Amino acid sequence: DYVVAYYVYYNYFLFLFTVHFVLTFFFRAVLTLRIQNLVKRKKLGYRTLLIGNDTIAEGVYEELRNKAEGQLLVGYINLTDHDPYFHSTLPKLGDVDSIEYVIQIHQIEHVIIAANIDSNTLFSKVLSKLLLCKVSICITPNLNILVHYNKADLLLHTNLVTISTNAMTPFQAFVKRCFDVVGGVLLSIVLLPFILFVIWRIKRDDNKGPLFYSQIRIGLDGKPFVLYKFRSMIVNAEQQGYPLLSSDDDPRVTPFGRIMRKYRLDELPQIYNVIKGDMSLVGPRPERRYYIYEIVQLAPQYRLLLRVRPGLTSLGEIKYGYASNVQQMIERMQYDILYVNNATLSNDLKILLYTIATVLRGEGK
Repeated sequence: DYVVAYYVYYNYFLFLFTVHFVLTFFFRAVLTLRIQNLVKRKKLGYRTLLIGNDTIAEGVYEELRNKAEGQLLVGYINLTDHDPYFHSTLPKLGDVDSIEYVIQIHQIEHVIIAANIDSNTLFSKVLSKLLLCKVSICITPNLNILVHYNKADLLLHTNLVTISTNAMTPFQAFVKRCFDVVGGVLLSIVLLPFILFVIWRIKRDDNKGPLFYSQIRIGLDGKPFVLYKFRSMIVNAEQQGYPLLSSDDDPRVTPFGRIMRKYRLDELPQIYNVIKGDMSLVGPRPERRYYIYEIVQLAPQYRLLLRVRPGLTSLGEIKYGYASNVQQMIERMQYDILYVNNATLSNDLKILLYTIATVLRGEGK
């Protein structure tokens, strides 16, 4: 490579860049024009469900029907018994109680809530049914709702507010997952002496009983997974046939089990759940389906917590502590929802540091 003049490199670079740009731009331009044409002819777009009950829904329907915005309106769902004006041209697919079924059957990708919802209870009921359906959710501007959800999304001509259920960007979520894996491996190495001590002590106290205790919990997107703990209770602690929450003076807890719970040593096997991907280092604590059903009856917004990975520790754990009944679970849930709506890597680090301080003080249960 004999260099006569350095400007030759610039010429090569300019030539290569020009060829690459022209070819790339040409094919992308053709593809973009083709897609725009399909959207304009209503041949391509997101399968959209409209939920409404008044003139607001009528206005959104007319605007989306007459303008190409990538929304393929499949049908509507009423919030009340009164049919909206557009029922003759847009099919009614069901009611509020059948939202999840309608989304699954009609392969809905996008949901628009077009109504003046004054009842927070009604909105919570609708939103709780949408949270686990993996659909994008938009609502018309509403003062009661905008207090909590304020990320605006301008869909060309129609102003809608996107309900964001995860404060982390995809890149932050990727970094968080890498941090979970690396942190889980490092914790396993650093805490290995404690793990071996716990194994030895459990076997010394009860050689016939199992070392680990496994339980089905509900994780990300409502999917069940097996959670592992060191056994801190007597064998067959729930032989009555239904789940029981522990308390401060629970007679089922073994003497060494109380020590483990105080310093949270019984939760060390969950590091495996973190590395595996069932859990994260920081996130709402996973619950059993039995209790989730009871919580949702009283607080439907609990389903928001199922949009993120459950955690080894959480804001609710360090701010509220252990919940020994459903009402306490709902009270603790407020802290976890606050975390989900403000999830950042810096907040995760703060929660981990607070957790370490809690463990060292022996304030676990």
